Amino acid sequence: MLRVSVPLLLLFVWLLTAACSPHALRIAAILDDPMECSRGERLSITLAKNRINRAPERLGKAKVEVDIFELLRDSEYETAETMCQILPKGVVAVLGPSASPASSSIISNICGEKEVPHFKVAPEEFIKFQLQRFTTLNLHPSNTDISVAVAGVLNFFNCTTACLVCAKAECKPRQAKFNLTAALGGHTGRGAPFPGR
Repeated sequence: MLRVSVPLLLLFVWLLTAACSPHALRIAAILDDPMECSRGERLSITLAKNRINRAPERLGKAKVEVDIFELLRDSEYETAETMCQILPKGVVAVLGPSASPASSSIISNICGEKEVPHFKVAPEEFIKFQLQRFTTLNLHPSNTDISVAVAGVLNFFNCTTACLVCAKAECKPRQAKFNLTAALGGHTGRGAPFPGR
């Protein structure tokens, strides 16, 4: 009797732990860019999710699922309503938004209260004016990080010229400043920082 009950007990414990472990880790992504960039954000989120789920070391473990929500405008009220839809689904993290400072702030506050990590993807100029919660992480590279990466690519290909494209209006003065600096010989192409994106 004892020999039979020990394997049954072990089987019961194994079934209990298998049932209690999550089969999916749900992440919410909040997209707010009304331009064509939101398609790129959707694609990058999907590719990242698929790559994580297909990794050989993840076999038999919980899958990552991403629920994508869209904000039509930078509104604290609408964002709070969206968060009320997101949190009951049992998300383990919230990603975004990238271009809505008020929405990002309310998301950070709600995530801080519920102790759910909030991953910001906004450029550094949006983030530095807001109060940071302990649950907030920033995934957006700084201007210096981007400059070093571009300089590294140029050095790797032994290139001395590059073309940077920016769809924002504030990029024109930065580009003019960069062109002036480069024309005066201030840029060597060896890791000197760009004035902006």
